[in-house]
Amino acid sequence: MKAPAVAMAATSDVHWSVRVDAVKRRDGQWWLSGDGFAPEAFDRVVIALPSEQSSDLLAPCRAPFAARAAAVASFPCWTVMVAFADRVPMAADTLRNVGPMGWAARDSAKPGRASIESWVIQASAPWSTAHLDDEPQTDIETLSEALASAADAALPPDVARVAHRWRYAQSGTLGEDCLWDAAVGIGICGDSLICPRIEAAWRSGTALADRMTGGTEPV
Repeated sequence: MKAPAVAMAATSDVHWSVRVDAVKRRDGQWWLSGDGFAPEAFDRVVIALPSEQSSDLLAPCRAPFAARAAAVASFPCWTVMVAFADRVPMAADTLRNVGPMGWAARDSAKPGRASIESWVIQASAPWSTAHLDDEPQTDIETLSEALASAADAALPPDVARVAHRWRYAQSGTLGEDCLWDAAVGIGICGDSLICPRIEAAWRSGTALADRMTGGTEPV
C-alpha cells in the first residue's frame, strides 16, 4: 500500500527511515529534531500521523491542536497473510465478523494477482485490543483456525505466512477535514479527522493542501 506514496515521492526530496521526536517554534521557523537526522528548520509543517502520535508531537508547541487530536482514539488490528499450496475450499472470497475475524479476503481473487492462493485475515478491533501483546505465531494459528472454521474444512498446507500488528489501524473521527494554522504554518491531516478509510486520508490531505495554498485563516 505504500507504492503510491513512493511513486509520488520520486520527484521530491524525501528523507526515509527517520523519526521526528520534537517540533519546536523558534525565530519564526519550525525546528524538527529526532533520531537519524540533525535538527532542521522549516517554514511549514504538516503532521499526517495517527491521532495519538500527532498529539504527542503537538503538545509542547500547539496545545489546542494536540487536545483535539487526543480526543480521537485509534483501534489496533492484527493482520495475518497466508499463502496456500491449493485453493481454500470455500466459495466466498470475503468474510466479515466471523469469530475473531473482522474481515478476510481471498487476495488472489483480485485482478492481476498471482495464481497462488493467498488470504489476508484481519482480526476485529475488540479482539485485537484484547490480544495486542500476543506473539505473532499465536495469532497466525488462531486466525488460520478461524478461517478453517468458516470454510468448514481443513486448510491446504501453507507455503508462507506472516502476521503484522497494526497498532493504529482504525482511526476515530474528529469531524474535521483538516486542521491548519496559517499564522504559524502548521497543520494536521489524515483519516482520523474524517473517518477510518483510505479515501478519507486522501480527502484530508487534499483539503489541507488547498488551505495551505489558498491562504485560509487559522482554525
